[in-house]
Amino acid sequence: MRPSTITAGADHSLFRTSSTCDLGLLEHPLIKDVDLKIAKTLGMQLGWSETIQGQKYDVSQEFKAHTDYFEPNSKEFETYAAKMGQRTWTFMVYLNSTPKGGETHFTEIDEVFTPQRGTAVIWNNLFADGKPNRATMHHGCPVHEGEKYIITKWFRDKGQGPMLFK
Repeated sequence: MRPSTITAGADHSLFRTSSTCDLGLLEHPLIKDVDLKIAKTLGMQLGWSETIQGQKYDVSQEFKAHTDYFEPNSKEFETYAAKMGQRTWTFMVYLNSTPKGGETHFTEIDEVFTPQRGTAVIWNNLFADGKPNRATMHHGCPVHEGEKYIITKWFRDKGQGPMLFK
């Protein structure tokens, strides 16, 4: 685990206070199985995705309102989207039920998802024309009791090999 970071270049310690593990860098059969299951659920090949990550949130930790796409025409976009392109889909799985707090609040549409073990929340960061979907602005709300564990996988609009499973 390492302190979670953000791509926008700001002081992440004030904005995102969770811990992250780059699970995809670990050579473990369970992680590979979960990674492939997520990809198959979306019907997209792994060559069009980022490495799977795990996040842990302790009491009071959060990820303030943000989007997962890279802001077009920004330094962030130039740095993170040059090779693999823009983030298209986000696939997030709650690994535990959080006793209190830790909800994912989509602020633009006022939808709240409470962490329930085994539940996935999946969203498209872009519209069909490739423009950012601002309705995906979401806040990983502070945990008030217990801990919150999630895994997150992002897919991109550039990749290796065919995009879709046949």
